[in-house]
Amino acid sequence: MQRPIILACMLLAAASAFAAKVETLPSTLLRKGCADPWLFRHEGKFYLTQTGTAKVRVLEAETLAGLAAADCAQSIAYDSASDPMVKQLGYTGVSGTWSPEIHSFSDTDFPGHAGWYMFLALRDAATGDARHVKSVVLKSLSGKPTGPYGNPVTGEKFSSQLVLDKDGAPYADWALGQTALAIHTGKWKGVYILYVTEKGRGTRNFYQAIRIARMKTPWQLASDSSLVTVPTQFWETVGASRTASRDPEKAPYFPRVVEGATAVYGDKGDVYLIYSGSGYWTNYGLGQLTWTGEDPLKTSSWTKFEFNPIFTIANKRGKHLPGLDLQGPGHASFFRDDAGKRFLVYHAYPYNASKAAKEVDGERLAPGAKGKRRHAYVEPYRIDYGEWNGTGWGVFHIGVKDNTHPAASNTTISYTVKP
Repeated sequence: MQRPIILACMLLAAASAFAAKVETLPSTLLRKGCADPWLFRHEGKFYLTQTGTAKVRVLEAETLAGLAAADCAQSIAYDSASDPMVKQLGYTGVSGTWSPEIHSFSDTDFPGHAGWYMFLALRDAATGDARHVKSVVLKSLSGKPTGPYGNPVTGEKFSSQLVLDKDGAPYADWALGQTALAIHTGKWKGVYILYVTEKGRGTRNFYQAIRIARMKTPWQLASDSSLVTVPTQFWETVGASRTASRDPEKAPYFPRVVEGATAVYGDKGDVYLIYSGSGYWTNYGLGQLTWTGEDPLKTSSWTKFEFNPIFTIANKRGKHLPGLDLQGPGHASFFRDDAGKRFLVYHAYPYNASKAAKEVDGERLAPGAKGKRRHAYVEPYRIDYGEWNGTGWGVFHIGVKDNTHPAASNTTISYTVKP
């Protein structure tokens, strides 16, 4: 009488083995020339944004290796050359499509506006100056993550919608790096937008800040914005100084930078903002903020982890650590594989940390030199619920080595997928 039971167990085990498969990526280097990577998993496939000067592509594949090999020519989700908003802004063209993020909103989130949305910032080609940047939103016209994307109001392909303030007017202040935070239950239920602002560009008093507002629709605010954080820790201010100038207001200074925030959700109702700090061209790294559970629009509801950064290539004095052949790891996105294991994707420059010329990720680099382009890298992370983050239990541990530093790019990454 035991044989049917044994056979059933064997069949169940075989079915389980067929349902899940361990895939490997031979390197932490996911894709070359992929800055501001936004990677997510949906219905058995991986999706990755790739920016260009004037276009945004959304790559689709069943495996991470498939993303690495995906053909950009067939995946254009947005082309600023066909966007009437560019002329409306007075731009001669676009020299940068910055920080694209793709979010899915339900009819519960925004009644009548469910769908896939792209958050994006456009930079004026005439000046190439980061002061000439506008934040826009687009909606997938196909209902798929790959798009194409267009105006959420008119439905026009590749036409973007300016972010609006709570009164329905174009948002006037400098802003980029938009991301969404969704709180699904409780007193503070709703969808919030986070973004970066700045003050004093070109002066020694320059700094950036992360702000937050409640959203009315995916392209309009429902409240005034409020401050989440500004640079307060040493690592957020250690980037390379600017060139000297006769103007005392433009004398050498260190950038004070916080940007690129992404909401990450824990297993116990905990919510974190993982953000980037310092200059992206040098000691860029990742820091952790934790939501206290109180009003998200209050600065006091976000606690900065005392022992930031949680991911970096520098020591506590801001010096590049020997043997780490990357520079500027940051601007991360986060996903889970089908077994629930957590991963992040970040960008960084290849960097030669040795005292002799050598090849790093396909580029021949002199000692102390960094590569020409940023690449996308992938590594695992975990949340340690045995550590205090300043408001509760939960501290991020990032990287294959679990030591706050990137692994060598020739490290194999294993993850689980289901067909």
